[in-house]
Amino acid sequence: MLPNILPATLCVQLAAFTFTDILYFLTQHSRENFTSQNGPLTAARLLDRLRERIRYMHYSLRTEEAYVYWVRAYIRFHNPRHPDEMATTEVEQFLAWLADERKASAATHRQAAWALLFLRARTAQSS
Repeated sequence: MLPNILPATLCVQLAAFTFTDILYFLTQHSRENFTSQNGPLTAARLLDRLRERIRYMHYSLRTEEAYVYWVRAYIRFHNPRHPDEMATTEVEQFLAWLADERKASAATHRQAAWALLFLRARTAQSS
């Protein structure tokens, strides 16, 4: 079952695609389309916005902890750069490192990928 981070119709359509396909989809569509349907984020800091959105969507505490962990790992992997400054290639580099260097299981890899997808789709700051 896919987490509810995209509209329900898109979840069904994206179920058969790889993470790279989903990232391509996100780069082709405006981030504002995803964030505007969920109301504005009030937090200024990235991880606070992430937590706020997860709580707004009534995800479990454990999901929140896991997503924050993976987003922190992603930021640290790229020598503390803000995720808004990074593109799809940085996500692919992180996921490749996770699979190749850390020898992460498929479930761990999938969890990290969904955390980054949630970050990109749901916590973009509207300008």
